[in-house]
Amino acid sequence: LSSTLLYQHWARPLASGAVVSTPLNEAESIPVSPGAATDVYTISKLAGESLVLATGADNIVLRLSNVVGPAVAMESFLGHLVEEIGRNGRLYLQSHAKSEKDYISVGAVTWVIEQVLKGAAGGIYNLCNGYNLSHQQWLDHLAGSLDFELLIDDDAPGLIYPPIANSKLVHATGFEPETPQQVLAALTH
Repeated sequence: LSSTLLYQHWARPLASGAVVSTPLNEAESIPVSPGAATDVYTISKLAGESLVLATGADNIVLRLSNVVGPAVAMESFLGHLVEEIGRNGRLYLQSHAKSEKDYISVGAVTWVIEQVLKGAAGGIYNLCNGYNLSHQQWLDHLAGSLDFELLIDDDAPGLIYPPIANSKLVHATGFEPETPQQVLAALTH
């Protein structure tokens, strides 16, 4: 398993107004700088992908987007939100509410892995829904199911991640991307 975070170099600061509108696919060349500390994660993921693919033509790499589920890792953005609300009854959002990136439910990830094991062709697949959800959408969803005070830093920086193509995965497995409502509900159900 790998990560769509490999596409982080295409993310744009919210303030710039620049957005990548063409979905990124598995054939994109991933830029890295070996001397940049910020690229260590990317380099390690690419090395893992290379090892998997080099050992057999039938081997498969799944690049997962941000996985959402009831037991979300506390190190994640969403895990942090839920943990802070549970601990303090309030949430201080330190990134811009308009920041956005792709999310997918753990249920969808499980289903796709089962389908891939049934015989998908070797190669790299983006395991994502193919659209972004904003921090504001997550906040609105949480406000509908949890009682908390929300404090937002309106001057906080924000990032817009590029859309990620999933057509190769859809074709290989029959995956039907989840609706935004399904993804949002995966966090609290």
